[in-house]
Amino acid sequence: MNYNSDVNAHRVALEINFIAKNAVDREISIDMLKKEIEHTFNGYSPNDRHIIFNRVIKECYQQVWTVEPHGARPSAQFDVRLVREPSSLQQHEKKMKQTFVMQLAQFIIERVRADNHKLDNNNRFHDDFYRECASDLLEKDFARPVDNELLLIYVKQLVIIMRESGLLENDRGIASVHIPGSVPEYFKTLFNGFWNKCKWEDIFPSAPDAATEIQAMRTIFIDLLHNSGNEVAVEKLANDFFEMTGFATINDAFLISFLDFYLVAWLNHFGLVSYRVSGVHDPVSITMSKFGRWFLQGIQEK
Repeated sequence: MNYNSDVNAHRVALEINFIAKNAVDREISIDMLKKEIEHTFNGYSPNDRHIIFNRVIKECYQQVWTVEPHGARPSAQFDVRLVREPSSLQQHEKKMKQTFVMQLAQFIIERVRADNHKLDNNNRFHDDFYRECASDLLEKDFARPVDNELLLIYVKQLVIIMRESGLLENDRGIASVHIPGSVPEYFKTLFNGFWNKCKWEDIFPSAPDAATEIQAMRTIFIDLLHNSGNEVAVEKLANDFFEMTGFATINDAFLISFLDFYLVAWLNHFGLVSYRVSGVHDPVSITMSKFGRWFLQGIQEK
């Protein structure tokens, strides 16, 4: 083991956590955040500082998720029709069962069924429920290599999605579950909950205004993804989206990271896209799975 290398990596991780906490507590601007990183890591190359910046942004997102946001159901402006019927999804049943989102939803359902879990006045679980879920999932070596904080975020996000889709209900103050009769119907209900039913500002709370705008223009993002070929860099896809919609300026690092950490990550959770990373310093790319290309073609504007 290279001791000096480990010590340096640990120091960088501590600095990143400190900068992220300071950014969230003081609500500093992106420009101020970049200057702080340049000052703290002035001996690093511009490329390394860019990587550190993205890690700080990701850490900021995680710290924002320490408390689950409040929220109501979205307005009709977000309605998008899902053409794919459960019967036409049966050929992909095995693929759907293996997705991260289906495995995580099943874990939450089993946890709810195993005990009487109380809900608060806003139909939310108490904080212990989320922490225990994340801890138990890590012990089970669940699905993919993610840390406790990310699992905690994903559990909170999926609970909101399941609640808005009708899979989780409030039965006189106690959580209950309603499960569709087939895997394809189950998968479609979950995706519909994510895509149409819940407000993205509730599940993507670090920039609520941006989340609302992206949700309103999400089919444009899918169209660009469809037309991107077999593989596309997340940064290029985001910049094409910014250019087409006027949503942000080209190379806006914060909003590129926002799209990646939230929207692209959840498309990945549903098994519709996969991440590709060739090397440590190479741009992160995604590929659309065969199932994802077929499924997302069924999304049409009303």
